[in-house]
Amino acid sequence: MARQCLPSNPVFAQMPLSPKVISFDLDGTLIDLDFDFHLWFQELPRLYSEQNGVPLAQAKELMRSEYDRIGMQRREWYDLCFWIEHHKLKVDPQKIVSDLSHKITVFPDALPVLKALRKEKRRMVVFSNTPKMFLDIKIKVDGLDGFFERSISVYSDYSKIKSHDGVFARLARELGVETCEILHVGDSYKSDYLPAVKEGCSAILLDRNLKYTKLLGDEPPLGEEVCRIASLYEIEKLLAG
Repeated sequence: MARQCLPSNPVFAQMPLSPKVISFDLDGTLIDLDFDFHLWFQELPRLYSEQNGVPLAQAKELMRSEYDRIGMQRREWYDLCFWIEHHKLKVDPQKIVSDLSHKITVFPDALPVLKALRKEKRRMVVFSNTPKMFLDIKIKVDGLDGFFERSISVYSDYSKIKSHDGVFARLARELGVETCEILHVGDSYKSDYLPAVKEGCSAILLDRNLKYTKLLGDEPPLGEEVCRIASLYEIEKLLAG
């Protein structure tokens, strides 16, 4: 898929050629979603099925309907402890994370692009909704943490999520820049692209065509112009003009 950054798109037209800070989402952007998919759509339904004596397919459907009901624009949606308590599951959340940690994998394009951007002396941060209990483990995979000035869990550090008002403005203040000097890169239209643009940041939607994204219905409305890329490799081309 070729990049889709249309000249008529005012967001792209205003993108700084050399942003002072590049902010990266984590899950679905730098880290693949295998861990998350197994946690939310496999492991929790399996535990519910075994504990309550219901078929696995029924447990999956129940979980899916509850995820949809709460919605990804509420903090609880990201909180493993909330879901364990909500479904009265008898399990240690830390054990679940530990048991599935082998499924955490960095996307093949992430490290080469981060190395290239570091060589250019770009300031980079991770800005993610994932809670600290996940972020602290994921960010250490393949030495990801070594590329970033800061790794921020909006959920844990700000007690908010990225779609809440003011989070990108706070990030800008903490980094000593204006929001218009931040380029945010993420795979979620609802949690990355829209909130960043709303607060005056430049934004790129990374569309990896992932099954998980489609399950959540997290895609731009048909016909809406967004700056969209299919690989992190395309960031270098965009910044080069």
